[in-house]
Amino acid sequence: MSETQRGSARFRKGARYYNNDLDSSKWSQLAEVLDRGAYDSEVFTSFALRTLENLRRTMSAIRSRYPPRAAIHDPTLYTGGAGVSIFFYHVWRKLQRLSLEPALEESLRQAIQQVATSALSNAEEYSSMSTQGLSQSHQRGTFRWDQVIAERGPSVFCGHAGVYIANALVEHAKGNVQACRKSVENFVSVGQFALPDAKNQAPRCPDEILYGSAGYLLGWLYLRRELGPDADSLQLAPVEDIVEYLLMRGSVLAEACQVRMNILLYEWHDSMYMGFAHGLMGILSALLEVCATLPPESQQAQSDMLLKNTLNFIFSQRGHDGYYDTRVKLHDRHKNYEQGSTDSKRLVQWCHGSPGAVFLCASAHRKYPTLSNIIDEALLAGQVAWREGLLRKGPGLCHGIGGNAYALLLCYQICGNTMPDALEWLKRALAFADFLVSHADQRNESTNVSTGERIPWMLYWRRDPDS
Repeated sequence: MSETQRGSARFRKGARYYNNDLDSSKWSQLAEVLDRGAYDSEVFTSFALRTLENLRRTMSAIRSRYPPRAAIHDPTLYTGGAGVSIFFYHVWRKLQRLSLEPALEESLRQAIQQVATSALSNAEEYSSMSTQGLSQSHQRGTFRWDQVIAERGPSVFCGHAGVYIANALVEHAKGNVQACRKSVENFVSVGQFALPDAKNQAPRCPDEILYGSAGYLLGWLYLRRELGPDADSLQLAPVEDIVEYLLMRGSVLAEACQVRMNILLYEWHDSMYMGFAHGLMGILSALLEVCATLPPESQQAQSDMLLKNTLNFIFSQRGHDGYYDTRVKLHDRHKNYEQGSTDSKRLVQWCHGSPGAVFLCASAHRKYPTLSNIIDEALLAGQVAWREGLLRKGPGLCHGIGGNAYALLLCYQICGNTMPDALEWLKRALAFADFLVSHADQRNESTNVSTGERIPWMLYWRRDPDS
């Protein structure tokens, strides 16, 4: 098989990913500086200035290739204006926090504040256009967004909920209390569509992350975290109802499959997917995250056992090398029953495969910090992301290199201060991030807005659970 040199990794014709020849040791000094928070070091200053320049170029490229008016036609978080707004919001939020560090050089602080101000202004513009887009005709059809709220409303990634989140966060950042509260109320109101129809009890949206109820739960958690003390207006009751509903649906399907295990199972498009976007990993992650925040009196021993059993069931599905197939496989010795099949192609990406297991393990670690096998399972899945995560599909977060880089970063965070190899995962994440940027520069490509070509990695390195 012929090979050509691209960047610092080899490309194999017909392969799904670049051979990973990246040297993570190149990032040892920077990783140590970031880990210590040495903001007064020359290494950090140099890195920060390069990152700020990269952010300026990114913001310019976004506005050039995807101007704010385009958000009217696709307002969503996944592929449209709300997602761009969230990107700019995070640039502002992280840079604002960084600018408060007393050890920063004053000139660097001013440069950081300048980029942060520009980012928030852009976030507001894209958020405003996305909100307007909810009452416009969709570019790929004749329907209007306000006419499909029951179907798309609770989808954080592909519906109304994500647009309301973006608008609430931007308005909160600008201190517009009433406008923020209105968007929060709109977000809460679409939560009713994550529950079954009152008349026939039929589900009105899927169970999974990308389009369904579990995604709404993660959106609720994200909004609650970002608003902090101002999140009191986020109602808890609908979230508890959604959790109860998802537990019920997962139990019913598992019973129907006669798996003889007290676990949860879910279907999407008549298949029981394993991965994070459409399958069991993502739904369980959302349930674990929400249940970790619910009042103790609202949690039952039965649901706790369901969550733990399902977590162990997922771990039992992986191969010895840490790889997970895209679909759940069920085996019953007594009935010789099997559903699911071995993948014809190894998928290693956020939406399908082992990187999703890293995110699941992070959620499980927050809910059950004393379970001994969670960190080991996360790092085993992380090894797969490191070996096969330089995907030819591109830089995207969903099914590209960007999402896998975040999985490596999450391995660093999960390790905490107790594991000797924790810094290795940060170095690997930095190596992936550098590959993303340098590879795009070598091809002279501008930012691919819908897939997050350039990611402000400086903003996400900290081991803070809120980062």
